[in-house]
Amino acid sequence: MSFDHEHSGANATPYLFPGASLAGTGADYQPGGFFGWGDWLEPTQPQIAGKFNAIHMSLIPKGPCRGHVLVWNRYPVYVDVGSTYSSGTGGSRYWACQAWSIVNPDDNAPAPRFRNFLLPLTPTGGVAPTLGMTLQAGALFCSGHAWTPAGELFVAGGDTFTWVPAPTGALFQAAGAKWLFLWDPSQPTAPFPNGVATTPLYPGEVGQWVRQPIGTTQQQFLELTNTRYYPTVMLTHRLSRTANFEETMIVAGGSDPTIPGTSPSGSSPLNTYESYLVRANGSALPVMQQDLVAGATVPVYRGPGTTTAWEYDWFIEYPRVNLLGDGWIFLSGWCPSGVRWNPEYPYPASATFPPTGLSAFDYTVGAATTSNWNDTRRYGTTVFLARYGAFQDVVVRMCGGTFNTAMTASSEFCLASALNAPWSNLGDVSGQYSEREHSNAVVLPDASILVLCGNDANLNGEEEVSRYTPATGWQGVAKLPTWRRHHGTALLLPDGRVMTGGGDLRYDTSTGLSPHDYDIYSPAYKQAAQPLNPVLVGVPQDAEGTYLLTPNQAGVRLEVGLSGMGSIDRVVLTAPGSVTHHTDMSARYVELASVAVDPKTRLFNLPAETAAPRGYYLLWGVDNSGIPTDRAAWVRIQ
Repeated sequence: MSFDHEHSGANATPYLFPGASLAGTGADYQPGGFFGWGDWLEPTQPQIAGKFNAIHMSLIPKGPCRGHVLVWNRYPVYVDVGSTYSSGTGGSRYWACQAWSIVNPDDNAPAPRFRNFLLPLTPTGGVAPTLGMTLQAGALFCSGHAWTPAGELFVAGGDTFTWVPAPTGALFQAAGAKWLFLWDPSQPTAPFPNGVATTPLYPGEVGQWVRQPIGTTQQQFLELTNTRYYPTVMLTHRLSRTANFEETMIVAGGSDPTIPGTSPSGSSPLNTYESYLVRANGSALPVMQQDLVAGATVPVYRGPGTTTAWEYDWFIEYPRVNLLGDGWIFLSGWCPSGVRWNPEYPYPASATFPPTGLSAFDYTVGAATTSNWNDTRRYGTTVFLARYGAFQDVVVRMCGGTFNTAMTASSEFCLASALNAPWSNLGDVSGQYSEREHSNAVVLPDASILVLCGNDANLNGEEEVSRYTPATGWQGVAKLPTWRRHHGTALLLPDGRVMTGGGDLRYDTSTGLSPHDYDIYSPAYKQAAQPLNPVLVGVPQDAEGTYLLTPNQAGVRLEVGLSGMGSIDRVVLTAPGSVTHHTDMSARYVELASVAVDPKTRLFNLPAETAAPRGYYLLWGVDNSGIPTDRAAWVRIQ
């Protein structure tokens, strides 16, 4: 199924908030214009002008829109906020806003399918922006994000830039950003961020962007210490070194084009990470707070690195990191070498390169010398299976390229919590352009891995969906109707389908493919007789029907409906996705220990919170033919 993102009409809510208007009357302020909703007009791609480029995509785990998808795009929308929200004599009349939306992926979604909104981010002054003036602005483009245990999205970093006038306009991405937001899907939209407004910006709508106030002066909010463009965000387990075993979000790596990338210290985001305590929206304590260890004054800590070769084993742009079952964290990102590190021992950002053997870092796991590619996997992708049969902490990485455009189709895995574990070959991902970057990967509830989208060095888009199982290796199983190259996204839906979106330069006249904003792929198991209606017997539920579980809980009863002669063989958790730039920042697949009661019933046990951190999950039953339930049950480990 393919469909396009609507910005107006019966199937969409208007994106302008009450009291605001487009910043001018010219075409530039219309959808597809330089200052309007959707993709900006590109002379080579008029077919996608005004379309929505879903560069950031997250599956919503709670609230009235549970199971829908949060998306946002690249460029800001400039609006005249009007006398209701401007201050002074036109001093902050015009604002740059981030366009964001909640999309219902169901085939028969009722209107409005697209709930479209603007998040005011940056005042740009009292004069309507035009292509003839220099503008400062920002967006949440290229931020990092991951779900918190409370089902709220932690969003960090992003984009600030200067628009410099030219005959046709020229955009210069100049720096990263210090944004820190929680997005709460269950609360009314936030008030306008300037002035004294206290009512929701969009009355009757939900989706609250929360910033943490600091001090007593208006417009002072907690921000990152370092500007971070392309950071990775991840949730740790509860840290024993914090006073109350606080949940902590780590913001790792990234870049800032205005800062030389040669030093891992100071204000450069390269090879550093920041750590923030996070609490549920509405908490009596700050919802976001710097995680300071003894003797520290800022929450910036030293990453790994054995040499000054920053591309070898540093945190760089969108480092891929995964929380292991022993509480350590594994780097599987663009660098050729994997590194394990222990968040219980933050290393000072001012330190020199830490030697091997320290309690903070372990360089013996996933060494580059064991890799079948042994080079950077720039814009490659990874997936994480915390529990897979008898194996624990399986990290799989695929495709990607070097900084001189050489690309690989290779894939490999590492048992990242095992002593001296190497990278082991999984073979080449299939496809017409198998050597590629910008692909997305998704683990399905049957434990197979899909690789979708991407492009080769000549920007040819990959149509084939490649699927991996240990029995078959990599095989092509379908073709997508849309090329999705750089900035494509993909995630698993609660009914077992896979939603893809975004992608630059989606239209190509030589292929005849569609430039649709979204495609939904149905794996083969959706055409099979699936087990039905998973139910947890005797387990309490909240008002939304989410089952409430606890770490290490034993003997939980799962019942499903069976339409054939099969039996339920496995119980699986998958974390709700939060993906950007080709990797799901919240990805986690967990097989649960279980025993059969009868063909349609199993008793399962929850693991410790290091293996399944507290938060929201999709729970699936999988039968002895590898067919998952027709939908997942929502559960919360708390």
